[in-house]
Amino acid sequence: MWKLKLLPFLFLTAFMFSCEDDDEVLTPEVSYSQTTFNPAFYSEGNSSAPNISWNGNQGSFSLSRNIEGLSINSTTGMISWTKLLPYGNHELEVIVSNSAGQIIIPIQILNPVQGRFVGTYSDNNFFALTFFEDGTIEVDANSETNPTEGSGTWDVVNDEIVANYTYTETNENYSVKGNINQTQSNAEFIGEWYFGFGAAQSSSGGPVRVILD
Repeated sequence: MWKLKLLPFLFLTAFMFSCEDDDEVLTPEVSYSQTTFNPAFYSEGNSSAPNISWNGNQGSFSLSRNIEGLSINSTTGMISWTKLLPYGNHELEVIVSNSAGQIIIPIQILNPVQGRFVGTYSDNNFFALTFFEDGTIEVDANSETNPTEGSGTWDVVNDEIVANYTYTETNENYSVKGNINQTQSNAEFIGEWYFGFGAAQSSSGGPVRVILD
């Protein structure tokens, strides 16, 4: 008889353990449709929201490091960028956390310089640089309507943009070196031009200031 009286207790205990298993919190499961993003330079945009299962307890999204112009929605996981996102390739991680732990998703933001920058060299001479994301560059100088044309390549060296180019008609070699200052209102390349390739300081010719057209 005592065995029969014990059965309800055993069933209740088993039910309680079963409920505890059902309430178990696991680390979240998250997947983005892509983890490499290619925004147009000096633009605003965002990723799509990822697919996510919080597995029992909603947590939050964050980025592994702060990059100006880049943010993540802590609830939806949507990644957003603004015009202030610096040029270049940025590697970082999305961290997804809840009370059970976290997962880490590596992402890349590829933001090469591209576009036509128009202004002057040596303070008052017309100058235009057109950057292409494949690392090539086109140059127009001296006249907006009938320019001296050139072409070449550009790269980022020690956190500065260096471009080497040759004028088509004269076959003369020049270079420029500088940085791009980005604000909400414009993106401006500020630097110097040089005689010959390599932007050697001893061959400096004068200032360059051109603004993204």
